Formats: sequence, C-alpha cells, structure tokens
Amino acid sequence: MVYPPQTLLPLYELAKALNLSRPVVYAHLKKLEEADLVESDLVLDDARAKRIYKAKKFRFEIDNDMIDKLFE
Repeated sequence: MVYPPQTLLPLYELAKALNLSRPVVYAHLKKLEEADLVESDLVLDDARAKRIYKAKKFRFEIDNDMIDKLFE
C-alpha cells in the first residue's frame, strides 16, 4: 500500500502496512523518537487515544573526511 507524503498513521496501521508486529514497530519508533528523527502525538479518535508518529525534518550530510573518521 502506498501512502501520500504527510499521511499520519497510528501505530497499529503502520505495523499492518509494514507487515510487522506492533511491539517491533514501537521499539524502532521509540529509538527514532529518542534520536529526534520522529515525533509522536496522542490524538482522540472515537473516544480512543491513538499515538500518531510523523517524521521530523532533518538534514544528513557525509563527506570523505567523516567516513575516514569512522574507520580510525
């Protein structure tokens, strides 16, 4: 299934779309949130609370000097 950019999916829908268990997806999302790459919000939907995750904007740059430092 393809989702347009900026689509917000609750954890269970994301796990279903990725064909992974919710605990596995949650563990990875938690690590990404700790790394400040994703953020989550708690929203009410039909009187149920759902945690929605979305990617944060970030910039990643790497050059030859940085690669060299990784292997020192």
